[in-house]
Amino acid sequence: MNEITEPRQAVTADASAPATADGIFTHAALCLVGLPIAAQAEPFRRVVGEAEVLMTPAPDAMLPAGRWLRRLLMLICDTATRADNVAVDLCTDLPALGELLGADGNELADLALNYDHLISGKLAIGFGSGAPLSLFDARGRPRAAAEWRGSVRLGARFLASLADNKVLLDRAVVTSLDAAPLALDAYCWVTHMLAAGKRAGADVPAPMTDWESLVRAFGKSGQPEAEFRPEWEDALRQVSAQCPDLSLVVGESGVQVRQSVPRVRPAPAAPRPDVRATEEMVLKPRPAAPVAPVAPPAPAFVAAPAPRPAPVVERPAPVMAPQNPDGPLRGPRGAIGLKANLTGLTQVIWLNQSNGQDDPIIEVTPGFRYDSDNVTQLALEPMVIQISGGLYQREFERVSAWAMANRDLIDDVWDGEITAIDEINARVKKVPAPGWR
Repeated sequence: MNEITEPRQAVTADASAPATADGIFTHAALCLVGLPIAAQAEPFRRVVGEAEVLMTPAPDAMLPAGRWLRRLLMLICDTATRADNVAVDLCTDLPALGELLGADGNELADLALNYDHLISGKLAIGFGSGAPLSLFDARGRPRAAAEWRGSVRLGARFLASLADNKVLLDRAVVTSLDAAPLALDAYCWVTHMLAAGKRAGADVPAPMTDWESLVRAFGKSGQPEAEFRPEWEDALRQVSAQCPDLSLVVGESGVQVRQSVPRVRPAPAAPRPDVRATEEMVLKPRPAAPVAPVAPPAPAFVAAPAPRPAPVVERPAPVMAPQNPDGPLRGPRGAIGLKANLTGLTQVIWLNQSNGQDDPIIEVTPGFRYDSDNVTQLALEPMVIQISGGLYQREFERVSAWAMANRDLIDDVWDGEITAIDEINARVKKVPAPGWR
């Protein structure tokens, strides 16, 4: 049996998610457990926190896997949730199912095979302290093979669990990512983490999920962390490209998920009116300039040589005066420095205005003086990454955590919404304590 387990921990689903036409409902357990990527003949069991998935193939059959397994489960969960009924009517035939899920041509055969393996095998999903619940009602299984089964019957207890632990996904994002199963898993996980963060409140720092837990949840059986990490990071990049309001901190110890606050950029300045003449303007003739009287010619003389211009002496570039640790810190282009007593960091954070750039950045220096040769720049979108300079990994994670906790302030300074140092200092939040994870 392909089995991966870890101690159960408390997790919470997004049971309050409203129904929308552009969304797809799925079960929270399917957001926390990575399903098989490739078909296999042996049973599959994975336990992550309170989530558990147990799959057993039918005799002489394989387990469903890959993109179509995920899309089929989403379709079943979404249809059942909206109808609030154990009887789930899917499609009248295979082409209709393919059209619904975006499969055509050669993909239809793969979709049909996964659908047959799904409904003929056994699948149990657990979420909470109880035993896993069977997805399908065994009494609804046909006694003889049929050419097409366009409907399935769910277990009543599973339907109740689905109602209590549903998570709402964006249909457009699911469609754009469904060709990459790991990216689809990453999107489901990110959505669940964002929902948990929303319920916890803005003042609660987002947790950092360590790499070991992510490997157990979404890695292949026996996959080493060094092999899994680049695959998961690539999957997160694909998710970030589809979710512009998503902030991710990918560090040496794990991944942090946070919802960015939508930024409202200031409206561009109105163009200056064109003062040139137009057809609607009445042009008045200008009065002729008075003619100056012509002076009589002066007597001939020998002009003295013009004085030679004095040589131009280049001034040296201005040198920034040393910063006063007790006063406000100012850097080039209006950058504002935040001292360690405000941020809780050992470095000085410099907040900048956009100056024509689109995506916000912050800068970090080891001391009070802004030194362009010893500054680290961090971009905040779509992930927190170092774009110049260098911080040790632990320092990078601490600065990233501070940036996530102060993202609203960073954006307001970047957009020029606030410029007063006293107001900025009053809004700064300290970095979460080292044990915040």
